[in-house]
Amino acid sequence: MLLAVTPSRTLLCLQELTRIALERCATARCAVQTMGNLSVTYGFFAAEMSPTDYSLAGAGECLLVSDANDIWQFHVIAGIKGTSAIWAAQRIPEDHVTVMPNRFGVGCNRFGCEVCRTRGLTAEL
Repeated sequence: MLLAVTPSRTLLCLQELTRIALERCATARCAVQTMGNLSVTYGFFAAEMSPTDYSLAGAGECLLVSDANDIWQFHVIAGIKGTSAIWAAQRIPEDHVTVMPNRFGVGCNRFGCEVCRTRGLTAEL
């Protein structure tokens, strides 16, 4: 059972999001959607944060997620006070490579526009 999120309780780090996606998803696209939606709903904290310390709000993580057919680049950052998150993921086309710098690297100008993201974000990430 998942607990309700309060401003003093953020539930999910990247390791937990990954574990849940591995348990629930058969595709990389499902995994990035699941991790993104759960981080928005239940709150996300990055490795350098604690679930109750919001001094690093905005700290984030990046992960490559793949299956037999697709590779997705997934980015997530903690929301204000850790009660939510902002995320984006982009499918990497078969004949491309990607670099994962220490910043958000998802956008329509890179590989086209097959992008998943937090509801309400514009395509110009």
